[in-house]
Amino acid sequence: MQILVTGLCLSRNLGGAAMALTLVQELQKRFNNQLSFTFAVSAIDYKQELQWAKYYNLKVCKYAHLSTYLSYGPINNLNTSFFAKYEFNHLDTIFARGKQSLEECKKIAPNANVIDFPDIAVLLEPEKLSWAKEYLHANKVEGKYIVLSPSSVAYRLKDAKTSAQSYIELFANIASYLQKLDMQLVFLPHMYSDNKNECDIEVAKKVLSLLDPKKITLIEDELTPMQAKAIIANSEYAIVSRYHALVAALSSSTKVIAVGWNIKYRDLLAYYNMENFALDLKNKPQQILYKEFQELFGQLQNQNFEKIDHVNDLVIHSFELLEKLINKHVAR
Repeated sequence: MQILVTGLCLSRNLGGAAMALTLVQELQKRFNNQLSFTFAVSAIDYKQELQWAKYYNLKVCKYAHLSTYLSYGPINNLNTSFFAKYEFNHLDTIFARGKQSLEECKKIAPNANVIDFPDIAVLLEPEKLSWAKEYLHANKVEGKYIVLSPSSVAYRLKDAKTSAQSYIELFANIASYLQKLDMQLVFLPHMYSDNKNECDIEVAKKVLSLLDPKKITLIEDELTPMQAKAIIANSEYAIVSRYHALVAALSSSTKVIAVGWNIKYRDLLAYYNMENFALDLKNKPQQILYKEFQELFGQLQNQNFEKIDHVNDLVIHSFELLEKLINKHVAR
């Protein structure tokens, strides 16, 4: 059976790749590896997407840059709302990534069948622990460490209370605070790009320029989502602005604080009863956010984290529904 997937990528953005690979992983389980997946990707990134597609043993094709939306969210302008409303009202089921996302979908299409579930990448299996230890050892990371994942998207926000420079200063203050714990800091980018404004590595370098470089490592290799998740899963704490770094932390029971800008952070944290562990860049200035971080980190240190199976069960249920929908349409 041929499956065409739009709106996801296999390169540059670890979040898109994490969702893409989880989709393949879970559907192949349900269809006995009888599916063939093709991902529609941007012509601009086609060469790089093709390289990673070969690595993952998948296929890609180019999509034209027409007035067609391949993914939605946030739905915050008339064009997006128009196409979303049309598509939502012609779909059997809409899978919304969180309860607040469900409400946003319902505003667009009140009569649509919408269900909420956590991000599917919670089911993505991390790379082996032995790989993580060997890789970190090669990068001079020994013993306990803390992961930090700043975001080029958060850095570029135009309607936030925290400016670009303030965002860098916030992450630098957080990192400086964490250095007192006598653990190594590992900066783990999730977005790779030749465009410096879109590259997490460049944002991390701006943060590093304000810090004492002792016991700090910046990962500059383009990793797979499974490798990044393994590094996060074996850390003591994670402080993240990248959404799928948050997904990786929560689904591996790693103590985490999100430095976010979108409802999706609290939406995901709510499934784990941790919605308070998110800082909101859009509504508060840097000085207040740093004070909130210190308070939250104090709480985090005293909190026991256990894997919450019901979150995984929700995602598994969403795949069961998707399997039924695929079988329904194939049978027509």
